[in-house]
Amino acid sequence: ANFKGMHFWNHLLDEGEDVLSFKKPLGPYIKCAQDRWKRVQNLDLSMYVDSAWDEAINCVLFSHQKLLDKVQSRLLRLPQHSCPVSTEYFDELKKIYAPYASHVLNQKGQGVWVPSYP
Repeated sequence: ANFKGMHFWNHLLDEGEDVLSFKKPLGPYIKCAQDRWKRVQNLDLSMYVDSAWDEAINCVLFSHQKLLDKVQSRLLRLPQHSCPVSTEYFDELKKIYAPYASHVLNQKGQGVWVPSYP
């Protein structure tokens, strides 16, 4: 969600180069003309929402082991409780996010996030 949010704000005014390529330019959506903001084109939010937002596909990393344990115990009640639930969607996401996939996507399953500092 945060990565796609960056795209939304980048496309809003379309003033910077985007790190991902799209089939057609998505912005700008608004422009300032004569000291007033005007809509240039309609906004389609579906361009900014994808399966990477789905924590059953893009596995979540929790901040604490206690939270992970609670979530995993509840997931055991569901018929499909492994993450990702769909490798097909995940493979599509890897194509979309290409060089950034390892920073944006998590296919290894739920876990505890451990920050890595340079």
